[in-house]
Amino acid sequence: AIFHSDRTDLTSNIMLSFKSNPWGPTGHAQREQNTFNIQKNGEPVFFRSGFRISAQDPHNQLYYADSRSKNSILVNSRGQAESSESTGYLTHFFHDDDDEISYVAGQAKNAYNANSESKLIKKELEIFNEERTGGLDIEDFTRHVIFLKPHYIVIYDSLQATTPCDWELMLHAHQET
Repeated sequence: AIFHSDRTDLTSNIMLSFKSNPWGPTGHAQREQNTFNIQKNGEPVFFRSGFRISAQDPHNQLYYADSRSKNSILVNSRGQAESSESTGYLTHFFHDDDDEISYVAGQAKNAYNANSESKLIKKELEIFNEERTGGLDIEDFTRHVIFLKPHYIVIYDSLQATTPCDWELMLHAHQET
């Protein structure tokens, strides 16, 4: 889902993009279910971070392509799984006729409950002496995004797991405020 405050005046436009899809991180897609980016005047405000040298580069696999480089949630310091089962989907979408409010919501619990399939990630976890066996038993990761035009964005996360865990919001600002 992509929302704009004013597509006719790009010098004052705020663009909000939200991603949650049922295909998971296949092909060139990354581990970014229920993530968002915000740009103002064409410049990133809250936007993914990192860089890609090659598909097999450890920085690419463990950071750039991982949900830790996105505006997302980590659960017990873990990002979303690299698996075809690591999916999300939009649950609601609304845009009013007066172009004053837009709303989107996505569900991404499956992105954390799948097992990682990447051999590189498994090797790196072994090097760092970190174990990741199985999913995380997340019951709910619903992200609600409300855009009250032209200047206000509200993001509300509904998070629930079967066992106690630590939730960490990853929010990447590209300039000091």
